[in-house]
Amino acid sequence: MSSVYFLWIAGKSQPGKGSLIPIEDPSTGKVFAGCHSASQEDVDAAVSAGNLAYKSGVWSRASRHHRADILEKCATLLTEALPELIDLEVKQTGRVIREMKAQVPSLVRWFKYYASLLRVEERSVLPTSGKLHNFTERLPLGVVVQITSFNHPLLIAVKKLAPALAAGNSVILKPSELTPLTSLLLGKILKEAGIPDGVFSVLPGQGSTTGQYLVTHPLVRKVDITGSTNAGKAIGKVAGATYVDTQPNLGEKRH
Repeated sequence: MSSVYFLWIAGKSQPGKGSLIPIEDPSTGKVFAGCHSASQEDVDAAVSAGNLAYKSGVWSRASRHHRADILEKCATLLTEALPELIDLEVKQTGRVIREMKAQVPSLVRWFKYYASLLRVEERSVLPTSGKLHNFTERLPLGVVVQITSFNHPLLIAVKKLAPALAAGNSVILKPSELTPLTSLLLGKILKEAGIPDGVFSVLPGQGSTTGQYLVTHPLVRKVDITGSTNAGKAIGKVAGATYVDTQPNLGEKRH
């Protein structure tokens, strides 16, 4: 095992208190890295940091143009990191190099799109009568959890992450325990771009432990999952009991 990856919590790379996860190259069957997993204590730390950042307003109440500028910077730094990300994505997923060279660069567009949307989105002013002004105001929810599957780690993560950040939320990403490494690198890229500490954390781990801790945490306001049907049912049941909003997106199974 040549490399060991830590958690990304509140703008820092930190060792996790859970077990070490072996990361295997599916093309060879060999373990080439290890990754720390998040314990309940790690989840509490990340959610608390996200909630504090949200309440502080450092991101949630920042101007739309400021958030747009940061997302544009995310796109620029992601572009610069593409060679490293593509190589690691190929190694942890076992997918062909040609596919990843076509797919991973497309992720830059998601940050650019939501940066542009922040600058040009118009809000409805609804008709009314009397001395009233009736308009639509969109507000961030708070701490949101995004759970992704093994098959397209960065693609699925960024498609969820860019709009959630654009809206002003604090995001905790739990990547698949099979392919968590590129998501952890994304944490460093976003920090360099100017995402405030606490606004984005990455917590690898098993769904039955790390995932369970996240979806049952009382400060989590929304859960978005891409995964198996069984996982979606289980998370929907738990989140429904605590009135957490869920958005399922069923993925494929790894054989």
